[in-house]
Amino acid sequence: MIQTQQRFLQFVLKLPRLSRILIVAFFALMMVATVFPLVDLLYLRFFFTAESVLAPSLVSVVVGGLFYAWGWLVYVGTVGTKPSAEKAIMWYFVVGGIVTIVALGLLIYGIYDLNIPLETA
Repeated sequence: MIQTQQRFLQFVLKLPRLSRILIVAFFALMMVATVFPLVDLLYLRFFFTAESVLAPSLVSVVVGGLFYAWGWLVYVGTVGTKPSAEKAIMWYFVVGGIVTIVALGLLIYGIYDLNIPLETA
């Protein structure tokens, strides 16, 4: 198991910078895709007003931006440097993989159409 993790880390750390940026962007988009149905549901049920229709989008974007920033710090790094925090990178990929699986599950289940009944009559 440890050798598999080490091989995986060696593989992902050897990727070019652009590939690492694309991976981090993909995981951030999957985080937004996972979070926005819940944010929209909570917003529509409890906080909806005509003046605050932008709020759920902003919350989803902030969550995705924070996940992107975490990935940038631990996996992409600054120009000319290679990230070395192996445990943080492994956790980032574990969380990113789980988020991707959940987002794909939500897509398959059909939760993105937002045909969620708001009232029980």
